[in-house]
Amino acid sequence: MSNATPPSLIGPSPVSTAPPSASVACAAQGPGRLAVAARRGSAKIRLIQYQDERQLPFVQKLIDGDLSEPYSIFTYRYFLTQWPQLCFLAVDIDTEAIIGAIVCKLDTRPKPHRPARLPSPTYVSRRPVVFPSFPGGPSPLPPPLPPPETPPYLRGYIAMLAVATSHRRSGTGTALATRAMQAMVDAGAAEAVLEAEACNERALGLYENLGFMRTKRLEGYYLNGSDAFRLVARLPRPPDENAVQP
Repeated sequence: MSNATPPSLIGPSPVSTAPPSASVACAAQGPGRLAVAARRGSAKIRLIQYQDERQLPFVQKLIDGDLSEPYSIFTYRYFLTQWPQLCFLAVDIDTEAIIGAIVCKLDTRPKPHRPARLPSPTYVSRRPVVFPSFPGGPSPLPPPLPPPETPPYLRGYIAMLAVATSHRRSGTGTALATRAMQAMVDAGAAEAVLEAEACNERALGLYENLGFMRTKRLEGYYLNGSDAFRLVARLPRPPDENAVQP
């Protein structure tokens, strides 16, 4: 399979174009936005959203050659079919070849909460004592009101990120991750999570520069026996359209 991608599989750029001699970095800027900062020494790339299965062989070849754990075609289809809006490709402007890809998904999770504190042995309740009802006596308390409904807690998940060897250290991986995180923010996600090999310092540094923090070490997580770190990043809230602008 040739590295060059047929132009019909790329199409117009609906997402963004990286400027010449610049790479991107993620930072919080304003309500619910992820900023793009310039840095010298970047490749000329164009970011596009995944369109359909015609692009799948190029994505699979790129990721299988970069990651330490192989995936079946069904794994790719699981992500790309259900969450195409969270999957992006990096295209080299000069060669029109797909040189990077990121594959993500969106989950609904229970909102984290603190465990309820148990009363101490010396706790004295101030709730009034209610005696059983009898003619002429007090009535029992009404049942408690149901808790108010809360919106679903959405969490983005970065499943795969790969960049061709010829385009590494050019800001392409940061550009893909930043674009995917912005798509998660637009979808209402409150956080993003991923796993990375504990020995892959370059990948860990990339994600930590984007605001991810190591929360847990997973021993023997990958098929090759290597450990992984779980990383989590809090995402900014999307802007409130009803808010009054100053």
